[in-house]
Amino acid sequence: MARAVESRSGLVPSGGWKRWTPLSVPGLVATAVLLLFSVVLTLRTAHEYVGTQRQREARLQELTGHIQHLDEVLTMSARMGAATGDDVWRVRYEAHEPKLDEAIQGLIALSPVLFARELGADTDDANQRLVAMERESFELVSAGRADAARALLFSDEYENQKLRYLTGWLQAEAALRTSVEREARSILSRLSWLSTLSVLATLLLTFGVVKLAAVRAALREAAARSRIEAVEAAARAKSSFLANMSHEIRTPMTAIVGYADLLADPHQPTAERLASVEIIRRNGEHLLTILNDILDLSKMEAGAMTVVTGPCCALQIVQEVLSLMRVRAIDRGLDLRAEYALPLPRIVLTDGVRLRQVLLNLVGNAIKFTDEGCIEVHVRCAAGALSFDVCDTGIGMDEEQMAGLFREFAQADSSTSRRFGGTGLGLVISKRLVEMMGGQIRVESSIGTGSCFSFSVPTGEVADSDWLRSPEELSTVRPAPRRTDPTNDAKLEGYVLLAEDGRDNQKLVKFHLERAGARVAVADNGQMAIEAVRAANAAGTPFDLVLMDMQMPELDGYAATRALRHLDFGRPIVALTAHAMAGDRERCLAAGCNDYLTKPIDRSSLIETCARHLAAVRLGDAAPVLPSASLARPIRTPFGSVGQPSGDPGVHG
Repeated sequence: MARAVESRSGLVPSGGWKRWTPLSVPGLVATAVLLLFSVVLTLRTAHEYVGTQRQREARLQELTGHIQHLDEVLTMSARMGAATGDDVWRVRYEAHEPKLDEAIQGLIALSPVLFARELGADTDDANQRLVAMERESFELVSAGRADAARALLFSDEYENQKLRYLTGWLQAEAALRTSVEREARSILSRLSWLSTLSVLATLLLTFGVVKLAAVRAALREAAARSRIEAVEAAARAKSSFLANMSHEIRTPMTAIVGYADLLADPHQPTAERLASVEIIRRNGEHLLTILNDILDLSKMEAGAMTVVTGPCCALQIVQEVLSLMRVRAIDRGLDLRAEYALPLPRIVLTDGVRLRQVLLNLVGNAIKFTDEGCIEVHVRCAAGALSFDVCDTGIGMDEEQMAGLFREFAQADSSTSRRFGGTGLGLVISKRLVEMMGGQIRVESSIGTGSCFSFSVPTGEVADSDWLRSPEELSTVRPAPRRTDPTNDAKLEGYVLLAEDGRDNQKLVKFHLERAGARVAVADNGQMAIEAVRAANAAGTPFDLVLMDMQMPELDGYAATRALRHLDFGRPIVALTAHAMAGDRERCLAAGCNDYLTKPIDRSSLIETCARHLAAVRLGDAAPVLPSASLARPIRTPFGSVGQPSGDPGVHG
């Protein structure tokens, strides 16, 4: 070991080590290198720490927000199921429940010991009670006790359990955040020894960490405040939507029930009875529009909404929409007209059904929010896109109202004293449909002067000869006539089996079919339908067409259709069902149906569909029915075997 000697510089190692003294040039270089190393190590460690903490905090924020969202989805699904009686809410509930469990497990995984200590049995008990009450509500709805289900989900006990559950989770989340901050302080203390290598590095590091901590704290506070505001806004919007939906459904139902009572009054004059029928029909169509809006939104959320691009006459669609809405405009003293900027294409490639739906929504909104003046639909074509402007002279909107237009369940006026009805879904559906067709929608508005909704859709390739260039050519475009007279329906020739358990629907469909010329037999359920087909084939008078309700007692339409196909029944089977959610059409076709019609029944569509399939049977385009012997072999169904024909086919003519 080198001995120490005295020098002017103080105690320094003797011999070759003298050149490494801190006050020498090599010593200064070594000190600088050590300082640089310490700074780099400090910065690297701090960077890794910040990255890790950000990931944990981001994960914590993501999971807590996801849990709150899913919890609201489950609550809303249960309450909507109780409010509407529609089984789709139960399906949605069961689809989101595993996602909530997965998110909770992910959050617990961040600190299992802490959550085990903080959550406790009280929160778990509240969670189990909430799940039990929500599942009980679905069972009550299935049993036809929707009122009891709603009472259960809006009871004090349900709200108390929600409060216990949320309180437990908020405490656990706060504890986890405290734990994260405690870990941060621990790591910073372990880094403090590096600060001794350089006062400057320590000051810089301290300043950076303090600054970063302040920024992170501000960001956390802002994110928490934003998340709370978003959750509260969503809850308010959904609660308002449910209240408005109840109002929108009960209002037309009041008219339907009331005017049905008036129809039963034998002293009512014929003119008054006809007016009552028209009022009932108008309010029924309004109810159907509300249900269609909800179904469309459900399909969009499930990714099952599609557009079918094909040739269509967009100008004819515009004229049909104006013809349909003109009566409503006249009732409000408004002028409804269209302006065309020639030249315009006669035929474009887009989804005509969806284009009509968007125009109906926008024109209907314009009429609803306009007290005087006019509504104009401007149509023009440029740069391969067909553009539509729906402009009104109505009440208009401010910037804040326009910002919330295309949000689900949102309306410009959502108060209980609002002047205008509606579900708040029309514009968000229109926006998504336009985007699915390849276009964009925008709005310009000002208070007191009116609003103008504009959207465009691609035209596809348009031949030079297929343009309307003059008013004379434009006048050749006419809206398709509406078929309202039953005498104009197609004539039916054939023997039809109607499998339907609802007596009222049996009577209605049978009346329409027989009036159009068909012979009709009725089966009350799927089991009776199978027996009726076997009996008809055995008698040598097979059915030409089967109309199959898909939800029936004893044996539903899906099982009955599969059974008939297994029995080699080759004639057309058309699903006639109230199942109109995403995927229901595909499910019916997969069971063996040839076509799909939804309830409520549209007479024209029913007769047209039946005529098309019966014509195919007469021309031999449909697969022939095999001899009755092939229908006599047993087949397993959920209610036993279908064997030899019985003496009672179970058919009610």
